[in-house]
Amino acid sequence: NHEDIELCIRAVGNLTTVLSRAQRGTRVGIRGPFGTSFPMERMHGGNILLIAGGLGLVPLRSPIAHVQEHRSMFDKVDILYGTKDTSRLLFKFQYEMWKKDDIGLHIILEQGDTSWTGPTGYIPKILEEIIVTRDASYIANTYAIVCGPPVMFKSVCTMLSERGVPMQKMFVDLERRMHCGMGKCC
Repeated sequence: NHEDIELCIRAVGNLTTVLSRAQRGTRVGIRGPFGTSFPMERMHGGNILLIAGGLGLVPLRSPIAHVQEHRSMFDKVDILYGTKDTSRLLFKFQYEMWKKDDIGLHIILEQGDTSWTGPTGYIPKILEEIIVTRDASYIANTYAIVCGPPVMFKSVCTMLSERGVPMQKMFVDLERRMHCGMGKCC
């Protein structure tokens, strides 16, 4: 009666380096989840902007999965994802599946390379392009879930607010240095 659990780990310290080298079937202890969830049911009937910077795409996979399972409950759905370069793109194997579920996927890299044909810069650039192509009724019925580094969500939330998305329809998950959740490692 065991189920698989999937973890996304960036090797930056002793524990995460050991975990990143673990093989399938390795026994590890896990506590959690810690934190709260996004109020997805409240967003039913609306448009959703899922905006992720860097590792911020990891916590957005749950809302994306909810949208996929309940696609008829949402109007326009767009994922805006920015990261440093092509080597840091996460979950590439899911991009086509998201698009097939009528989810707009907009990716921007800080630094492109010879293989990158998409836009370069930062998330506000692609957010602006999306917002200017949509009408006032779109903005009035739009929710945003934003996850990433503080510099990103500050500019993104300011832009959304200035365009008419109220703060009550923005949900922010701050990507910061994460710890064990028990206060033991810091």
